[in-house]
Amino acid sequence: MKKLMLILFVLFMAVPGVWITFQGVTGQAATYSEVEQRMLETFPEFSVSNLKEYGQQVESYINDHSPMREEQVALNARIDYTLFHATDTPTVTLGKDGWLFYAGQNSTEDYRGLGGRSDEWHQQVADLMNTVDARLKARDIEFVVLFAPNKERIYGEYMPDYLTVVNERNRLDILADYLKAATDITIVYPKECFEDKTYQWYYKTDTHWNNAGGFLAGQELIEALGGNPTDVSKVRLTYTARGTGDLVRLAHLPAEKFDETEVVVDDYLPETILNMTEDTSYYPSLKYYTSENAPDPRHIVFYRDSFGDAIAATMSRYFSKVDLYWWNSGAEAKMGEEEPDVVVYEILERYIDERIIDDLTKLAAVWE
Repeated sequence: MKKLMLILFVLFMAVPGVWITFQGVTGQAATYSEVEQRMLETFPEFSVSNLKEYGQQVESYINDHSPMREEQVALNARIDYTLFHATDTPTVTLGKDGWLFYAGQNSTEDYRGLGGRSDEWHQQVADLMNTVDARLKARDIEFVVLFAPNKERIYGEYMPDYLTVVNERNRLDILADYLKAATDITIVYPKECFEDKTYQWYYKTDTHWNNAGGFLAGQELIEALGGNPTDVSKVRLTYTARGTGDLVRLAHLPAEKFDETEVVVDDYLPETILNMTEDTSYYPSLKYYTSENAPDPRHIVFYRDSFGDAIAATMSRYFSKVDLYWWNSGAEAKMGEEEPDVVVYEILERYIDERIIDDLTKLAAVWE
């Protein structure tokens, strides 16, 4: 009986490890965790060059794919939040009144006004923008840059008290001012327009601005392009309850402890008839809008990230044609076949460090 129990115990301990390894070797293991909102480790390939690191790589893979891992992570997060009002996820900050904030990619430092960038870096960005602008102007295309501000600065009143603002001007403020002085490009930085808190512009539990925030940013962009913006008081905003956002999932927090709202913008250019087609051969997919009876006949191309989605609802009605290209879809060659009136480059504040140089380099090559 003891031998049987010993054999069963060994099998109980060994079989999961063997199965996890088999899945990794055969490519059947999961690659992404919805609970943790991140890519999982893949099973490492053995070679002489990674001999020293191989054991650690295997351990990391097994840790990521251990049975019931996601359930354990969620349980641990629930305990931390319920007992200590804390999260073990360093990239999520617990704010006041149920607000959550992203802390990764220097978001907290930018909120506090810390850090800086060199003059050489600023000049490199300006030079690349001027290159893109010159190549577009040669084709009679206008170039506009839209910076989407991080949520932390817009709703700083809900940030925890221990995170104090050291400098009122942060790195994006400095960059926007530098580009306005060093280029002739239209720079749209809709930070001040969010100071009126009559309406909620960003989600409480998500990193993004909502449809109202996208509408407001879109009107700023329309004005910058010489159009006729519509004041938010002229449309109808309806807020309703919805599921919690990406920050709850990222921090594995109990969703029932948080509330979230969705906003619908109605009565904006109701005379327009909107059509949309989608090219799913790219990932993320490309979207093409046409608007009958649009007040502005121009064709707009957006090179954008996820913050462009909420803007599209406004822009796609105001302009007769609006095309949305994701920055990471690999569709630059297809975008280069377009003959728009305006190219808008939209980028979220926290992505600037890791993306802006590469993005502008790719844009410069599109219309070379």
